[in-house]
Order: sequence, then structure tokens, then C-alpha cells
Amino acid sequence: MRPTVSLSSFARSAAGCAGLLTALAGLAPGAMAQTLCNSDGAPAPRVLQERFLDADCTGCWSGAASGPTVPARTLTLDWIVPSATAANGAAMSAAALPEAQARLDALHRAAPSAVETLQASAPVGAARQGALRVARGAAVSDYVGVSIAWKPPRTATAPATAWLVLAEALPAGAEGSAVERLLVRGALTLRWQPKAGTALSESRSMRVPESADPSRLRMVGWVEDGSGRILAAAASVCRPT
Repeated sequence: MRPTVSLSSFARSAAGCAGLLTALAGLAPGAMAQTLCNSDGAPAPRVLQERFLDADCTGCWSGAASGPTVPARTLTLDWIVPSATAANGAAMSAAALPEAQARLDALHRAAPSAVETLQASAPVGAARQGALRVARGAAVSDYVGVSIAWKPPRTATAPATAWLVLAEALPAGAEGSAVERLLVRGALTLRWQPKAGTALSESRSMRVPESADPSRLRMVGWVEDGSGRILAAAASVCRPT
């Protein structure tokens, strides 16, 4: 497995900062020509499915996925959870994320066992819940500029939580996996307070593992209400520039 993504503020060099600021500027909805990867025009997911693997469950990674057939337009994410038993000695500990445990906590689910994959799925709200956009720029000095923007419906006033995930799209057979995966490499959460008709957005930087293939990086985002119901979701599609 590849090393994990760690989230932190970038501060590598003046050139790197300047380059990434340029990339972040290109993430604005009005600057699509500079954006390498975004959700513009992509069908919104109808279901978010999340698979959680213990970092020591190599059989979970290499085996074929089990479970019922998923409906059309299901977006599936794979999280590797730090092992509670093997800790840093777990076979996939390098790719395990503390954010995976945070996501489990948000779902009120216990950590997966070391012998099977834990799966969770939830429907995505209808289009009336507001438009959501996610994007990323080019990788600069091991960092990539990412953004999420939500235009909530005018009636939205309750606090909401936005999740923005950097994921690597792995085809079947890659890294020893029997199935294709969208492996979570980093995640951040945002607490938003909607105001009538006002768009909410955030641009950040995320670190990319040295061995990750930037062309495989995708952005996934969703917004939840206080009960954990998914109001809107989006996934990026990368197109040649």
C-alpha cells in the first residue's frame, strides 16, 4: 500500500506557495479553464456507499467485494481504518487514516473487525437540497489545491456539515485489490451555517503522497444535516485540458 495523506497547511517554499495559490485561484467556478478536475456537468450521486477496512485485513483488500447489488449512480468510497490490534504493525497501516475513525464516529458505527469489511450506505437528497461543487487543481510541491462550494436552498437555515475527500481511483488489480476502489487519501470537515440564498465555499490545500498518481486523484464531497442525512453530494471528473 502507498503512504497515507496527512492534512496540514502547506509551507514548503515560496515557489510552492505561489504555485499553489495560483492553483487555488483556478478552483473558482468562474475559472473552469484552469481547473483540472471538477464536478461540473457530472451526474450527482444518488447513493453514497462507504466501505471501511481494518488496516490489518489484507483479505478484505484483496478479496472481491461482497454485499447486495448497488443501485445506479452509487458512489463508493473505501476507507482504511487504523487497526486497534496491530497498530503500526498492520499490513496497511501506511494507508490508514485517523479521519476514517472520525467518519465512523460521525456515522455512529463501530470500527470494522480484522476479518471483514464494514459497509454503510445512505441516499443522497434530491436536487432541491442545493447545488454542490467540488474541484481540485494541479499538484504543486506535493500539495494540491481543493475546493467545495454549496448553494443551499433559500429555506436552509439549520447548521450543516460538509465533508471534502481526496481519493485515489484505483482500477481492479491495482495494489493487489480484486475490485476497483476509490481509496480515501485525506478528508476534512467543515461546519457551515447556511444563510438564505448565500453560497458557502472553502478552498484548502491537501498533501499528496509521494507515490500517488496525481492523474488518479478525485474529489468527493457531500453536505449533511444535523441528523447525518446527506443533503447533496458531488464527485469530480477529470478531463484533458
